[in-house]
Amino acid sequence: MGLGSPIPDFVGVSGFKEIQERFMDAAQSIMVDYEIVRGANRWRTTALELYLFTETSNVWRDPNTHRNPEQAYSGTWYVHRRPMNRSGLDITAGNIRHGLYVGLLIREIDLIDGGPVARLVGIKGGVVSGVFNLESSSVEALDWRPRHDEQYDEA
Repeated sequence: MGLGSPIPDFVGVSGFKEIQERFMDAAQSIMVDYEIVRGANRWRTTALELYLFTETSNVWRDPNTHRNPEQAYSGTWYVHRRPMNRSGLDITAGNIRHGLYVGLLIREIDLIDGGPVARLVGIKGGVVSGVFNLESSSVEALDWRPRHDEQYDEA
C-alpha cells in the first residue's frame, strides 16, 4: 500500500501468505477507515473479495479474475461488464508493467446510519479517515478528499 493509501501493492509477492497479509491489511483499512459516498448517500464497505491474476508468474492465477485491461492499473473503479452489465464494482490494484490484474470487489455495503450493521454496532456517522467518492474519476483522484476537509464540494 502506498503512504496513506488503502490500495495494496502486489508487485513481488511470492506466495499465498504474502498475498493474504497485503489483502487483509487493505481490507481492514477500507472497511474501517473509509466510506463510499455518492451525493448525500454514505455507505461503509462490509465485505471485500480479492481477485488476482499474475500473468508473468505462477504465483496466483485466479481464473475468476476478469483480466480486463482496467484491472491492470491501480486506484481506479472497474465496473463488471460480464456476465451481465454492471454486476459488480472493484477498486483496482493491478500493475501493467508486472502483469498483475487485480480487483478488490466491493461485495457488500451498508448505509452508515440506519442499516443493520450500523444498528448492530451502534454506528452513527462514525469517524473515518477518508471517503471514496463514486462520482470521482478514480479512487484517489484529485476530487477525492479526506472526510473532514472543509473545502470539498459534494454538489
